[in-house]
Amino acid sequence: MNTRFLISSALILFAMGLQSQTIELRFPYFEGTPYVWIFFQGDRQDTVVRGTIPAGGEVKLVVPERHSGYSGMTRWMLVHQAGGGLDMIVNGEDFQVECLERIPSRENIHFRGTEENPFMSDLYFKKQTLLRKAEAMQMALKSYAPADSLYPTFQQEHKRLKEAFATIQRGATESPLYAARFQQIVDFTMGIADRIYPTDHERAMALNRFATRELDWEALYTSGHWGGVIHNWIEMNIYAIQNDAILLEGTRNILNRINNKQIYTDFAIQLVRYFTRYDKDHLLSAISSEVRQSDMLLHMNGALMVFAGLHKGDDAIVPKGITATAEELYRNGAVVFFYDTDCGNCEQVKNQLIKDYQQLKERGVRVISIASDQDEATNQRTVAQLPWQYTLNDYLGGNDGENFTAWGVLGTPTLFVVNKHGVISGRFVTLTTQEILQHVNSN
Repeated sequence: MNTRFLISSALILFAMGLQSQTIELRFPYFEGTPYVWIFFQGDRQDTVVRGTIPAGGEVKLVVPERHSGYSGMTRWMLVHQAGGGLDMIVNGEDFQVECLERIPSRENIHFRGTEENPFMSDLYFKKQTLLRKAEAMQMALKSYAPADSLYPTFQQEHKRLKEAFATIQRGATESPLYAARFQQIVDFTMGIADRIYPTDHERAMALNRFATRELDWEALYTSGHWGGVIHNWIEMNIYAIQNDAILLEGTRNILNRINNKQIYTDFAIQLVRYFTRYDKDHLLSAISSEVRQSDMLLHMNGALMVFAGLHKGDDAIVPKGITATAEELYRNGAVVFFYDTDCGNCEQVKNQLIKDYQQLKERGVRVISIASDQDEATNQRTVAQLPWQYTLNDYLGGNDGENFTAWGVLGTPTLFVVNKHGVISGRFVTLTTQEILQHVNSN
């Protein structure tokens, strides 16, 4: 046996397997135009190539080694006053793109050697055509009375269009192509569900089911629609569905379905940003333990430090600057109030606590305030208004100060209620005195 020959053959085959994917473009009317080629990873855009279209308009793009195996959308963008460019799916295919017209359009841009890109374009066109016709039939049904002779015709056509649309959507779901996953993502950004629903609420619930149970999050990560889809999903829950239990269940479903640590980490960052923005800190508390124990976070820096902080069910620590023990400090419960003097919402919470402090004091409930003020004089002016004993400030540290970091506080105002057992019973943006007392007495 010729061992040397076998080894050489194996090396040749290995090298062939590593051959970079190439895309050849021919756009003769754009010679001399600068361009960039962009790959998507979550909210980040990686410019992998910069160049200028040479004489003749032929460009050869090679997928760089750092994106070997990439499956997703890319953007070949022309850098000139008129802008423009071409979105292309990269998914292991070597292919060619040609446009011999001065003004590119869907009809005169031709792909060869790729199944993904024509599928994407054709599927979008078919669905939009069906939706436009279905909308026209719906308008006709609203315009004509059921007794009108034309009404059954419109009704039958509307039914046919709905069935045709549902069939196309099922076909996309069953397709193995990235283009099918991408079209589902684009549909979601446009509020298009798996079929045509009679009410907006039913459509919202269907879209929520898709996002939390079916959406391919790895495909989303390389789609260029990462932030938009998450934003739409959160706002749909906040304004349309309006049910925190459904939002929490959906959040858990998504986290459990993501297997890539980078994608999991980036999604967790988005959750913190949006849940904090929409006063859903209690949802962060609900998932905090699960996220910490998942071993899926690449780090706990920045926004993710909230998961390293304290949440409902955790033992409250003694803030730095207080010498009492936890048992002494929290014997009758406490409210720990994180604020910044220049924060408008903090001012409202502070004034309410001052107003209700006597009621809390009579029941032995301590109030502990911790500021992120950068200026000592500013802080002292605020502290002078406060009737309680413990008034701390993470000077110069701001939100990165020791107490803010230890408790995992990202924004102000944030209130923790500690019950009589020294256990955190909740994390809030604002609370009434009655609610504070209920949480203080909770088990």
